Amino acid sequence: MLEPDRSGKPVNADEIPDTPHAEDVRNVVEDSASVEPALAPPPPASAEENPLEASISASCARARVGYFAIYAGLSASPYYGLLLEHRGFTPLAIGVLIAFMPFSVIILLSPLSYLADRYHCAMSIHLCASTVSALLLLFVIPSTSHFLIAGLMMLHFAFRVPVGPFMDQRTMSILPPDRKTEWGKMRSYGAYGWAFGALTISALINRSDWWGLAVIYCLGMATAMYIGLTIVPHDETERFQRKFVDVLRHVLSHRRLLVFLITLCFMGMGYAIINTFLFIFLYSIDAPTILLGLSVIMTVVVEIPLFRSSKHVHEYFTDRQLLCMSIFVWAVRVTGYSFLYNPWFVLCLEPLHGLTFGFMWLSGIHFVRRAFPKSLSHSSIGFLSATAFGVGPLVGNIVGGSLYQYLGARWMFRFMALCMICISVVFLLLDRQLEHLGYSVEVEEEGEMKAKDVVVETSLSTATAAAAAEVDRETRE
Repeated sequence: MLEPDRSGKPVNADEIPDTPHAEDVRNVVEDSASVEPALAPPPPASAEENPLEASISASCARARVGYFAIYAGLSASPYYGLLLEHRGFTPLAIGVLIAFMPFSVIILLSPLSYLADRYHCAMSIHLCASTVSALLLLFVIPSTSHFLIAGLMMLHFAFRVPVGPFMDQRTMSILPPDRKTEWGKMRSYGAYGWAFGALTISALINRSDWWGLAVIYCLGMATAMYIGLTIVPHDETERFQRKFVDVLRHVLSHRRLLVFLITLCFMGMGYAIINTFLFIFLYSIDAPTILLGLSVIMTVVVEIPLFRSSKHVHEYFTDRQLLCMSIFVWAVRVTGYSFLYNPWFVLCLEPLHGLTFGFMWLSGIHFVRRAFPKSLSHSSIGFLSATAFGVGPLVGNIVGGSLYQYLGARWMFRFMALCMICISVVFLLLDRQLEHLGYSVEVEEEGEMKAKDVVVETSLSTATAAAAAEVDRETRE
């Protein structure tokens, strides 16, 4: 009987005794001895050696410049009210006109996102919207008629609706599916642009009779358009063939997505209350004008490092935890406003904006990208923006204005903080219950995108041992 050699010594084919299967064993041993040992796997290629990695790196660098430019232009938004007041509009008229901005988001963003998914025309929509919105703002500056200014501003608000969301989707397409968490680093450059643009506009508007505001906006849009054209996408979506009603049906049938978007509406309502009424409250406690500009800069102090470390944030926290933390920090922030008597202390509270907006937006982008099929990538960003920056702000301006008038600023902030804490608790419990009942976030299409590595076992020693064992078994028989 041929016993397998367990000593670990090399086997000499000539020393194998003659048996009915000895020739088979000799062939296996000689073949294994003639084969060279497997080489170690080569190290991963660097960006210089891998054209795909080099292309991704170059597009990411362009995206950083694009985010800086586009948010430098969009930083004109806080000054729209001052511009209209300078043109002689009453506070009520200013409120109605600025409310048209979130109203436009509600009406236009989701259909435009659907068209971009269905016809692959996102870049054309982005270029058209950026160009026309910049020209309309240029026409506003020399105008003196209230009717003309109101019409131009409403059109400007309508055309700027897809600018930011489509830029987000364009930059997200740079990264392959397994690297989407790196998007936050690119987005952090938008905070730099926002701070730079807000500070520059505040320095220019008094010297250039508001032309500086329009120039900064136009330069930002022009640069972002060029960047968008030069970006090379590496995660293109397939052409979409569903109807818009199917997209709505998907949102309504996805219970966890619907709960998440409703909660985002309340967060958008909270942001509108701060954006619209904080400066009015600070003016009422004798805040100097320079403090308003400094407060805008302080809002990005935490936002920048948070977006740059977004990959680690997603590793340690779930989307549910991030959104709940965002609501809690917002409540702390506005409660602090209610106890302000020295306006300069607002600079200590404004860095909390980085946590509230950063946690909300990182969780929102990450959640909807998983909850929508890949073919609905633009629609996912569209619904996210429509809820957070459309429905929420529209309701927030109305509710906030009523509370401000009847309760005053301090009790308005305190009441809203209490309401938001309650909303956070309800969302936390409801989303946990849905998860416990088996409702998932990911859709089927998203799961199919994930590549599975196949490991092939090619060990010569294993093959030799198996052959020897087979020979031994047959010999025993």
